[in-house]
Amino acid sequence: MAIGIDGGGTKTEAVALDPHGTIVARATSGPGNIHAAGRQVATRSLADVLTGIMAALPAEAAVTGFHAALAGIGRPEDEAMARAIIGEICTDPALRSHLGHLIDGGIGVSGDAMAALAAATNDDVGVVLIAGTGSLIWGRRSDGVTARAGGWGYLLGDEGSAYDLGRRSLAAVLAGYDGRSAATSLTGLVLRQWGLEAPPDLVRRVYGSVRAREEIAALAPLTLAAADAGDEVAAQLVRRTVSALADQVRAVVWRLGLGPATYPVVCAGGLWGAQGLMEAVQAALADCAGATCRRLDRSPAEGAARLAGRVARTNG
Repeated sequence: MAIGIDGGGTKTEAVALDPHGTIVARATSGPGNIHAAGRQVATRSLADVLTGIMAALPAEAAVTGFHAALAGIGRPEDEAMARAIIGEICTDPALRSHLGHLIDGGIGVSGDAMAALAAATNDDVGVVLIAGTGSLIWGRRSDGVTARAGGWGYLLGDEGSAYDLGRRSLAAVLAGYDGRSAATSLTGLVLRQWGLEAPPDLVRRVYGSVRAREEIAALAPLTLAAADAGDEVAAQLVRRTVSALADQVRAVVWRLGLGPATYPVVCAGGLWGAQGLMEAVQAALADCAGATCRRLDRSPAEGAARLAGRVARTNG
């Protein structure tokens, strides 16, 4: 049995695959991004999801591989910290009996993009465009060389993410209230969603919330819907999101030298529920020969389990 974990900014998911690649168990818990959620919260989420997936497995099931793909893991020191956290979690007697034999060399750790690509392709070649609470673009070519763009967190970047779009939407509402820009239907949509009376109330709501990042990201669907309904302010915000994502994909594509042969641009994350957004990014990538956008139709946790299964087969 191979176990894969996808730890994101909002949710952590675990999947167990049998040797035939069939999902036999699934479990979820809270945020697993160590940097965004904090080490304590992420550790609890990882412990909860591991406990949940083990409880869902048949008693006789043997775990042959384990891979954790976590948002925010982009540097060697991040990977070392994640391994340390998972090692601590696995000292729990209930988990050690299942995973203890993997601690020395049998546990894989990576960023979430690698798992998304493994979930979408058989040869792990292409680009992953993650746009959820945060954003990251990561690519891999056939010789194993990789490149990335973005993913610097909501204070330093994450352009094109749901948080970025939500934050700019709030700024547009306040600019409209000031008379600095055109009025927008986003004002009424945001106030209703948050149960507020007037735009100045946004200040208290945003700065007084311990979950401001997630709550602001959750506003992105309102902006996408307003743009589809013809609101020009919202449409400008969405066009800026499309441009930011396409620019980052383009940077990765050119650094890796992908094309002109067809390669996937795998669109993963919560922002891709919007109709037409992926098509707009595809159009913006007209100068990237071979780039073919497609939604990720499998969970990244399944991709992480596939990575774990490959290691298990190699070691076996």
